[in-house]
Amino acid sequence: MEFMEVYRSSFPSYEGAVVVEDNETSEEKARGYFEAVQAPDGQITIGCFFPHVAWPDAEEDICKHNLRYYTRDGGWSLQTEGCIHVLSRRYHANHEKGMYEIVIRASNLRAKKQSRRENPDYDCLRFAIASLVLGRSDTHIPQSITFSFQDSSLTIKPVEDYQCRIAHLQSVGGVEHTADIIIRKKGRDPQGLPARKSLDEAASLMEDLIPVLRLWSGNKLNWLYGKGYDYGGCLSETLHQSPVVGGYSEVTFRYGWSTHPVNLCELAASDFPKQVRVLSDQDIREHVDGFVEACQARQFRENQGIAAATLLDALVAQHAETRGKDTIMSKSAFKKHVQPALRKAIDDISVPSVSDHVKCQLKSFVLGGYRSNMRNRVELLSEELSVCMSDDLRSRVIKVRNELVHEGRFPDNERSEADRNLLLWMNFVVLCRLVGYEGELPPPPSN
Repeated sequence: MEFMEVYRSSFPSYEGAVVVEDNETSEEKARGYFEAVQAPDGQITIGCFFPHVAWPDAEEDICKHNLRYYTRDGGWSLQTEGCIHVLSRRYHANHEKGMYEIVIRASNLRAKKQSRRENPDYDCLRFAIASLVLGRSDTHIPQSITFSFQDSSLTIKPVEDYQCRIAHLQSVGGVEHTADIIIRKKGRDPQGLPARKSLDEAASLMEDLIPVLRLWSGNKLNWLYGKGYDYGGCLSETLHQSPVVGGYSEVTFRYGWSTHPVNLCELAASDFPKQVRVLSDQDIREHVDGFVEACQARQFRENQGIAAATLLDALVAQHAETRGKDTIMSKSAFKKHVQPALRKAIDDISVPSVSDHVKCQLKSFVLGGYRSNMRNRVELLSEELSVCMSDDLRSRVIKVRNELVHEGRFPDNERSEADRNLLLWMNFVVLCRLVGYEGELPPPPSN
C-alpha cells in the first residue's frame, strides 16, 4: 500500500492486480491491474486496465461480474461497497494485443490486511475529518480536544500542517483534511485488556458525531476514511467513503459567535441526537445541515440571510407545534366565526383606491389568521429554551426575518452583515438548546 502526495496532503492510494470473477461460479474471467485513489473531496476513483481483452465483449462481460482487488505487495485486498458508478470505458487499439480500460466511482471502499483475523475489533481507531476548523485564528496551532461520546473516549487532533491547510481554505476554498479523530472504547474486556470496537461500529458512532461537529463548527464537515489498528499499533483495516462534505465557512471563522464557542465536551455529552427534547433525530440532522448551509458564503448576502430566516421559521414553527401553541384558535372556529366577518369588513370598504382586485388580495391574507404570529413563537421558544434576549434584540430578529421573508432584502443595507450574523447566532443557540445543551451560550454578535 502506497501514498500519493497532493498539496501537502497524503491521500490513500492503492495499486495492484484486479481479478474479474463470475458472480455465480467465482470463475476467473479476466485479470489486469488497477490504480485507486481517494481525492481531497472524498471521491473514490478506481481505474482498471485489462490487457489482451477483446473488444467489444469486454464491456458486457467485465461490468456484470465481481471485481476483486489485491495490492502489488500482496498484503492487502480491497472490496467496493455500496453504489458503483462507471465513469468511462475505453479500448486502446494501439496497445499490444489491445487493452480495455474502465474507470469506476465507488461510494465506499474497504481495504483489509490479508493476514488479519476475520471480523476483528480494535482498541484504537482513527478517522480523517475534512473541513473541521478547530481554532478561530490561523496564527496558532489549536490544542487537541478530548471528550466522551456515547461509549467511547474521543480525541480531536489537528493535522501537522493545520495552519497551511486553513490558509489554503481561506485563500482558494475547497475541501481539506484538517483533523483526525482518535476513538477508544471505554472500559476493559473480560481479560483486562482495553475494550475494543470494530471499524463498522466506529463508523456508526461517527455518523452520530458528525452533526455535533457540524453544529459546533458551522462547517459541512464529514469523515473521509477510518483506520483500525491492532494492539501492536499496526494498521489492519481501512474504510473509505465518498462523503457529502462542504467547503470552508468564512462566516463562522470571522463573525458572530466565533470568539465564544460553546463547550464541545458539554455539547457532545448531551448525547446528540439521542436525547432531543422536542424534535426527532432526523429533524435535528436536517436543521443542522440547514444551519451549515446558511453559514456558507453566497454571491449575494440576501441569499444567505433568506436561508437563515427560513431555518428560523422552521425551528420556531416546529417547536410551537410540539407545544400545541402554533395556533391562537382552532382552524374550524376561525373559518366559521372570524373569517366571514373579516371578509365582510373588507367588502364594505368603499375607498376608491381599494379596488376589487385589492380586496381579493386582502381576503387571501386573512386565511391563516388562526395561526400564532412570529413574535409569539419566538417568545415561546426563547423562554422555554432559556435563550436570554432583550425585547429590543427579539424585535430586531423578528424585523430582519420579516423583511427577508416578505421583501427578499435586509431592512438596512448598511447593517446587512450584522443582521445576517444575528440570525445565524439565533439559529445556533436554538439548535444547541434543542439537542439538550445546558451550558453557557455565546452572547449575540455585536453590531
